[in-house]
Amino acid sequence: MNAQKKYIFVVNPISGDVDKTEMISAVEAYAEETGIKIVTFETTGENDESALKNLFEKHRPHRVLIAGGDGTIKMAGEALQHQDVIFGIIPAGSANGLSVDLNLPATIAENLPIAFHSDAMEIDMISINNKKACI
Repeated sequence: MNAQKKYIFVVNPISGDVDKTEMISAVEAYAEETGIKIVTFETTGENDESALKNLFEKHRPHRVLIAGGDGTIKMAGEALQHQDVIFGIIPAGSANGLSVDLNLPATIAENLPIAFHSDAMEIDMISINNKKACI
């Protein structure tokens, strides 16, 4: 019997200073259409790393989708640095430096199949003086 795939969807509601309601709806609808259970986690700026670690332990998702900017991606990377997990990045920050470097499309519709289903690539996380500088 095949278990339904489960993803965690991390959303930074203030990244890029844009309302994320439509994005969240689009991601949740796409998940439903493709038979993937989505657990949505909105960051608050307080204890996000710890909360995400706990959520990951509880659900053991196949993938973690991240809608935010570079800071949100960095936070998720730090929280889950010791886990074997694939990140699906949905650009939603003000500059989206990593998304630009990865040549991700700008629209949600174009990004969803990539974030949900594309093959993984390994990327490095840089640590300076025992602090994560970037991913």
